[in-house]
Amino acid sequence: MTAALAHRPAAPSPITGGDRLYAIARWLLLIIIFVLATVVYQVALLPPTAGERFGQIFWAYVFFALLGQVLVLLPQTQRLVPWSYVCDLLWLAALAYVGPGAPLSYVALFLLPLIAGALRLQRVAVLGLSIFAVALSQALLFKPHISTDVLAFASQAIMLGMLPWLVNLLSEQWTVDNRQRVLAAQEQSAAALKHAETYRDRMRALYEVALSLNTTGNAADVLETTLHECRRFLPCHEGAIVLPTGAPDQVQVVAGRHLQPNEIGATFMVSNGTLGAVLRGANGGVLHNAHTDPEFARLPSIRERRTVLILPLRSARRTFGLVLFGSDEAQLTVEQMDMATTLVSYGLVALQNAQLIAELRAERENLLAREEEVRKQLNRDLHDGPAQSLAAITMTLGFIKRLYAKEPARVVPELDKLAAMAQRANHDVRTLLFELRPLVLETQGLMPTLRQYLERFEQNGTGPQVVLEGDDEIGPLTKRVQGTLFNIVQESTNNALKHAEAQHIWIKIAKKADELMLTIQDDGKGFDLQAVKAAYDQRGSFGLLSLEERARLVGGHAELLSAPGAGTTVRVVVPLDP
Repeated sequence: MTAALAHRPAAPSPITGGDRLYAIARWLLLIIIFVLATVVYQVALLPPTAGERFGQIFWAYVFFALLGQVLVLLPQTQRLVPWSYVCDLLWLAALAYVGPGAPLSYVALFLLPLIAGALRLQRVAVLGLSIFAVALSQALLFKPHISTDVLAFASQAIMLGMLPWLVNLLSEQWTVDNRQRVLAAQEQSAAALKHAETYRDRMRALYEVALSLNTTGNAADVLETTLHECRRFLPCHEGAIVLPTGAPDQVQVVAGRHLQPNEIGATFMVSNGTLGAVLRGANGGVLHNAHTDPEFARLPSIRERRTVLILPLRSARRTFGLVLFGSDEAQLTVEQMDMATTLVSYGLVALQNAQLIAELRAERENLLAREEEVRKQLNRDLHDGPAQSLAAITMTLGFIKRLYAKEPARVVPELDKLAAMAQRANHDVRTLLFELRPLVLETQGLMPTLRQYLERFEQNGTGPQVVLEGDDEIGPLTKRVQGTLFNIVQESTNNALKHAEAQHIWIKIAKKADELMLTIQDDGKGFDLQAVKAAYDQRGSFGLLSLEERARLVGGHAELLSAPGAGTTVRVVVPLDP
């Protein structure tokens, strides 16, 4: 019997709301019995009379209810709660047997402990409790001095036996449904929590990489942080960043995670393999047969992995390098690859920023060096031209002063010579001013400026013949582009006059579609272009070899061609204004 009345395995914890509610219901049951006895059957229960068994049993039941109200608050007595349903049935059966009226009116009260037990006990215990209630109801048939309604007792017995069973079945089904709903809610909550944690980790990773990008201009530090944060989301063991070295088809491992010591800094060649294809513009992705690709021979840590993720550091169709991850997973999810691509894009920004900073620093150094070169050139031009003329004029004036005192007849010819010197000095100064910034370029444009510039060489009557070819209508050009082209003509022409020993210099300007082509060509002795480039790297000269940089600054490009005995050609192409 004890085993039959045991709690369910998933019963609530001690001092549950259900037990308290049943204790309150028991008091309502006692109130109903009290009202039924005193009002309907006129039984005096107050004050308690010792002579009547009904009153004694009722007040004993009241004492039991009071005791149960206290015990339900104690966790140690919870295992006795199922037995309280048996006691309630016994008390109700006793009141029905000795009480006034028909027993059926008391038997209906059996439903309260039966339903409470059906909601609390296991199915076998509920069956035993129902059988016990049916037996008690049938025992009331033997109450003396009453008319026996066998059919009514039988129907009540059926109700007492079936109703708790049905309530127990519905309760268990409701409990199972609730448990399933709770489990589903817990799974949804766990999934939502996992999603939130993943989102938090993503944001943290993005923040770390962005912080590294903002706090340091070192691309290597940002790339290291990118590798570290990518491992939060990718089930990868190793990571590597591979960048071109500048030599044809050669790359170098500049950063890595969990690589062997000899892999960091290793250089190797890429050609027709997967890495070479991605560097040349192919899309990255997942590679499953890296161990068969010879380009991974210098990266054994990654090569032996089951899966290799290749992400290009690419912007505007230019690939700056590759990011590699090695994993033993059969496949990576789209979400993982998207997140890795997002983080890698920060590394790309770092590379672009580092490159831009390097270019700006180099440009600054070039500008400062070019300014110094211009100062030196201006100093040489002033020393060799106007300064020499002014010195000669000063000496001639002194000579004329002394000559006027001794031989006045020779003064006039000497003054004529002095006037020629002054005109030459004036011509030199105007030429320098014209070369620095010709005003006609601001007002009339490039072609009239070039004509006036070249006329000065014709006036000298010595040197090579300079020929200008081109129409005045060369298309829309900004003042900056016109000034750059004029400086390129100056530089090229001066070099031809000083070094080429040429007989002719041709300057051609032609419009082609939306571009303008400037060509300066001479028939001089030419020079070894590779040797000059080597000297340029050593001396830092800013002569003809700076033309390409000047053209690039205005959105164009330049080409220098020369060979010993073949003359020199400078070709510049710049875009026209839309």
